[in-house]
Amino acid sequence: MFLFKRVIDYFKWEKVSFMAHSVGAMYSFTYTMFYPDKVNFLIFFDGLFYVFKQDTLAKKMSRTIDNFLRYDNLMTTKSLPPSYTYAELIELQHTGSLKSIHADCAKYILHRNIKSVDSKPGMYQFTRDLRLKVPTLMRWTEETIVESAKRVKCPLFFSLGKSSYLRKTGSFPVMQNVLNTIRQNNDHVHEYHLEGTHHLHLNTPEQLYPLVNEFLSKYYRDDNC
Repeated sequence: MFLFKRVIDYFKWEKVSFMAHSVGAMYSFTYTMFYPDKVNFLIFFDGLFYVFKQDTLAKKMSRTIDNFLRYDNLMTTKSLPPSYTYAELIELQHTGSLKSIHADCAKYILHRNIKSVDSKPGMYQFTRDLRLKVPTLMRWTEETIVESAKRVKCPLFFSLGKSSYLRKTGSFPVMQNVLNTIRQNNDHVHEYHLEGTHHLHLNTPEQLYPLVNEFLSKYYRDDNC
Protein backbone atom coordinates (compact mmCIF):
# COMPACT_ATOMS: atom_id res chain seq x y z
CA MET A 1 0.00 0.00 0.00
CA PHE A 2 2.87 2.36 0.71
CA LEU A 3 4.22 1.83 -2.81
CA PHE A 4 0.78 2.33 -4.34
CA LYS A 5 0.37 5.61 -2.53
CA ARG A 6 3.92 6.77 -3.25
CA VAL A 7 3.59 6.22 -7.01
CA ILE A 8 0.17 7.86 -7.18
CA ASP A 9 1.35 10.86 -5.19
CA TYR A 10 4.55 11.16 -7.24
CA PHE A 11 2.62 11.46 -10.50
CA LYS A 12 0.02 13.69 -8.84
CA TRP A 13 -2.85 11.52 -10.04
CA GLU A 14 -6.08 12.70 -8.47
CA LYS A 15 -7.81 9.40 -9.25
CA VAL A 16 -6.73 6.04 -10.65
CA SER A 17 -8.27 2.93 -12.18
CA PHE A 18 -7.05 -0.62 -11.67
CA MET A 19 -6.96 -3.68 -13.93
CA ALA A 20 -5.43 -6.59 -12.04
CA HIS A 21 -5.30 -10.36 -11.59
CA SER A 22 -5.17 -12.47 -8.43
CA VAL A 23 -2.93 -10.89 -5.77
CA GLY A 24 -2.73 -7.68 -7.80
CA ALA A 25 -6.51 -7.45 -7.57
CA MET A 26 -6.33 -8.02 -3.81
CA TYR A 27 -3.91 -5.13 -3.37
CA SER A 28 -6.00 -2.91 -5.63
CA PHE A 29 -9.19 -3.75 -3.76
CA THR A 30 -7.49 -2.95 -0.47
CA TYR A 31 -6.36 0.43 -1.80
CA THR A 32 -9.93 1.13 -2.93
CA MET A 33 -11.28 0.39 0.53
CA PHE A 34 -8.72 2.78 2.02
CA TYR A 35 -9.23 5.52 -0.60
CA PRO A 36 -12.66 4.97 -2.19
CA ASP A 37 -12.89 8.53 -3.50
CA LYS A 38 -9.57 8.19 -5.33
CA VAL A 39 -10.57 5.32 -7.63
CA ASN A 40 -12.52 5.57 -10.90
CA PHE A 41 -13.21 1.90 -11.60
CA LEU A 42 -11.90 -1.62 -11.00
CA ILE A 43 -11.36 -4.55 -13.39
CA PHE A 44 -10.46 -7.73 -11.52
CA PHE A 45 -9.69 -11.19 -12.88
CA ASP A 46 -9.87 -14.01 -10.33
CA GLY A 47 -9.02 -11.98 -7.28
CA LEU A 48 -10.68 -9.74 -4.74
CA PHE A 49 -9.22 -10.50 -1.30
CA TYR A 50 -8.17 -13.43 0.85
CA VAL A 51 -9.83 -14.09 4.18
CA PHE A 52 -8.15 -15.71 7.17
CA LYS A 53 -9.82 -17.21 10.21
CA GLN A 54 -9.12 -15.41 13.44
CA ASP A 55 -7.78 -18.52 15.17
CA THR A 56 -5.10 -19.10 12.49
CA LEU A 57 -4.19 -15.49 11.75
CA ALA A 58 -1.15 -15.17 14.04
CA LYS A 59 0.31 -18.51 12.92
CA LYS A 60 0.00 -17.61 9.23
CA MET A 61 1.50 -14.16 9.74
CA SER A 62 4.54 -15.59 11.54
CA ARG A 63 5.01 -18.02 8.64
CA THR A 64 4.84 -15.10 6.22
CA ILE A 65 7.62 -13.27 8.07
CA ASP A 66 9.82 -16.38 8.15
CA ASN A 67 9.32 -17.04 4.43
CA PHE A 68 10.08 -13.44 3.51
CA LEU A 69 13.36 -13.50 5.44
CA ARG A 70 14.30 -16.85 3.87
CA TYR A 71 13.77 -15.49 0.35
CA ASP A 72 15.51 -12.25 1.29
CA ASN A 73 18.59 -14.21 2.35
CA LEU A 74 18.54 -16.14 -0.92
CA MET A 75 18.33 -12.91 -2.92
CA THR A 76 21.33 -11.40 -1.15
CA THR A 77 23.69 -14.39 -1.44
CA LYS A 78 26.28 -14.50 -4.20
CA SER A 79 25.53 -18.08 -5.20
CA LEU A 80 24.24 -18.56 -8.74
CA PRO A 81 20.53 -19.35 -9.08
CA PRO A 82 19.56 -22.63 -10.77
CA SER A 83 19.36 -22.71 -14.56
CA TYR A 84 16.93 -24.54 -16.82
CA THR A 85 16.25 -25.31 -20.45
CA TYR A 86 13.34 -23.43 -21.98
CA ALA A 87 11.29 -26.63 -22.10
CA GLU A 88 11.92 -27.15 -18.39
CA LEU A 89 10.75 -23.61 -17.68
CA ILE A 90 7.53 -24.22 -19.59
CA GLU A 91 6.89 -27.33 -17.52
CA LEU A 92 7.71 -25.52 -14.27
CA GLN A 93 5.18 -22.79 -15.04
CA HIS A 94 2.54 -25.33 -16.03
CA THR A 95 2.93 -27.71 -13.10
CA GLY A 96 3.87 -25.00 -10.60
CA SER A 97 0.50 -23.34 -11.20
CA LEU A 98 -1.25 -26.70 -10.63
CA LYS A 99 -1.78 -26.72 -14.41
CA SER A 100 -3.81 -23.53 -14.16
CA ILE A 101 -1.51 -21.96 -16.78
CA HIS A 102 -1.78 -23.90 -20.03
CA ALA A 103 1.61 -25.10 -21.28
CA ASP A 104 1.21 -23.29 -24.60
CA CYS A 105 0.54 -20.00 -22.76
CA ALA A 106 3.39 -20.24 -20.26
CA LYS A 107 5.71 -18.42 -22.68
CA TYR A 108 3.85 -15.17 -22.03
CA ILE A 109 4.68 -15.36 -18.33
CA LEU A 110 8.27 -16.41 -18.99
CA HIS A 111 8.88 -13.50 -21.35
CA ARG A 112 9.09 -11.11 -18.40
CA ASN A 113 10.62 -13.47 -15.84
CA ILE A 114 13.74 -15.06 -17.33
CA LYS A 115 17.12 -14.27 -18.86
CA SER A 116 19.65 -16.36 -20.77
CA VAL A 117 22.80 -17.57 -18.99
CA ASP A 118 25.88 -16.28 -20.81
CA SER A 119 28.10 -19.07 -19.57
CA LYS A 120 25.56 -21.79 -20.43
CA PRO A 121 24.17 -21.52 -23.99
CA GLY A 122 20.56 -22.64 -24.19
CA MET A 123 20.00 -22.27 -20.45
CA TYR A 124 17.90 -19.70 -18.59
CA GLN A 125 17.43 -18.32 -15.09
CA PHE A 126 14.45 -16.72 -13.39
CA THR A 127 14.86 -13.00 -12.79
CA ARG A 128 11.81 -12.51 -10.59
CA ASP A 129 12.13 -11.31 -7.02
CA LEU A 130 11.41 -14.32 -4.84
CA ARG A 131 10.15 -12.07 -2.05
CA LEU A 132 7.09 -11.31 -4.16
CA LYS A 133 5.95 -14.88 -3.61
CA VAL A 134 5.26 -14.07 0.04
CA PRO A 135 1.66 -13.06 0.86
CA THR A 136 0.97 -9.64 2.27
CA LEU A 137 0.89 -9.09 6.02
CA MET A 138 -2.43 -7.29 5.62
CA ARG A 139 -4.69 -10.17 6.55
CA TRP A 140 -8.44 -9.71 6.83
CA THR A 141 -11.16 -11.41 8.81
CA GLU A 142 -14.59 -11.84 7.24
CA GLU A 143 -16.18 -9.23 9.50
CA THR A 144 -13.59 -6.59 8.62
CA ILE A 145 -13.68 -7.17 4.87
CA VAL A 146 -17.49 -7.15 4.65
CA GLU A 147 -17.76 -3.93 6.64
CA SER A 148 -14.95 -2.21 4.71
CA ALA A 149 -16.43 -3.27 1.36
CA LYS A 150 -19.35 -0.89 1.98
CA ARG A 151 -16.94 1.94 1.12
CA VAL A 152 -16.46 0.73 -2.47
CA LYS A 153 -18.74 2.87 -4.64
CA CYS A 154 -16.93 2.83 -8.01
CA PRO A 155 -17.82 0.56 -10.97
CA LEU A 156 -16.44 -2.96 -10.50
CA PHE A 157 -15.81 -5.67 -13.10
CA PHE A 158 -15.16 -9.08 -11.54
CA SER A 159 -14.62 -12.38 -13.35
CA LEU A 160 -13.92 -15.81 -11.88
CA GLY A 161 -13.01 -19.05 -13.63
CA LYS A 162 -15.42 -21.91 -13.05
CA SER A 163 -12.41 -24.15 -12.41
CA SER A 164 -10.48 -21.58 -10.38
CA TYR A 165 -8.83 -22.85 -7.21
CA LEU A 166 -10.38 -19.86 -5.39
CA ARG A 167 -13.71 -21.69 -5.50
CA LYS A 168 -12.23 -24.36 -3.24
CA THR A 169 -11.05 -21.93 -0.56
CA GLY A 170 -12.90 -20.51 2.41
CA SER A 171 -12.72 -17.12 0.74
CA PHE A 172 -15.21 -18.02 -2.01
CA PRO A 173 -18.48 -17.77 0.00
CA VAL A 174 -17.16 -14.62 1.67
CA MET A 175 -16.35 -13.22 -1.76
CA GLN A 176 -19.98 -13.63 -2.78
CA ASN A 177 -21.07 -11.98 0.46
CA VAL A 178 -18.75 -9.03 -0.18
CA LEU A 179 -19.98 -8.57 -3.76
CA ASN A 180 -23.57 -8.58 -2.52
CA THR A 181 -22.62 -6.07 0.18
CA ILE A 182 -21.10 -3.74 -2.42
CA ARG A 183 -24.25 -4.05 -4.54
CA GLN A 184 -26.35 -2.66 -1.70
CA ASN A 185 -24.87 0.79 -2.32
CA ASN A 186 -23.46 0.35 -5.81
CA ASP A 187 -25.43 -0.34 -9.00
CA HIS A 188 -22.30 -0.79 -11.11
CA VAL A 189 -21.07 -4.26 -10.15
CA HIS A 190 -20.51 -6.54 -13.16
CA GLU A 191 -19.84 -10.15 -12.15
CA TYR A 192 -19.00 -12.98 -14.57
CA HIS A 193 -18.34 -16.68 -14.05
CA LEU A 194 -16.57 -18.09 -17.10
CA GLU A 195 -15.20 -21.44 -18.24
CA GLY A 196 -11.56 -21.76 -17.30
CA THR A 197 -8.98 -21.78 -14.55
CA HIS A 198 -7.49 -19.10 -12.30
CA HIS A 199 -5.52 -18.01 -15.39
CA LEU A 200 -8.36 -17.93 -17.92
CA HIS A 201 -7.42 -14.35 -18.84
CA LEU A 202 -4.11 -15.78 -20.09
CA ASN A 203 -5.35 -19.08 -21.52
CA THR A 204 -8.55 -17.92 -23.23
CA PRO A 205 -8.58 -14.10 -23.35
CA GLU A 206 -11.16 -14.20 -26.14
CA GLN A 207 -13.77 -14.90 -23.45
CA LEU A 208 -12.91 -11.75 -21.57
CA TYR A 209 -12.06 -8.99 -23.98
CA PRO A 210 -15.63 -8.39 -25.28
CA LEU A 211 -16.85 -8.07 -21.69
CA VAL A 212 -13.97 -5.80 -20.67
CA ASN A 213 -14.42 -3.64 -23.77
CA GLU A 214 -18.10 -3.25 -22.98
CA PHE A 215 -17.26 -2.24 -19.41
CA LEU A 216 -14.64 0.27 -20.58
CA SER A 217 -16.94 1.79 -23.16
CA LYS A 218 -19.40 2.46 -20.36
CA TYR A 219 -17.08 3.79 -17.66
CA TYR A 220 -13.78 4.89 -19.21
CA ARG A 221 -13.24 8.62 -19.74
CA ASP A 222 -10.07 10.20 -21.14
CA ASP A 223 -9.98 12.77 -18.38
CA ASN A 224 -10.38 10.36 -15.46
CA CYS A 225 -8.43 7.22 -16.35
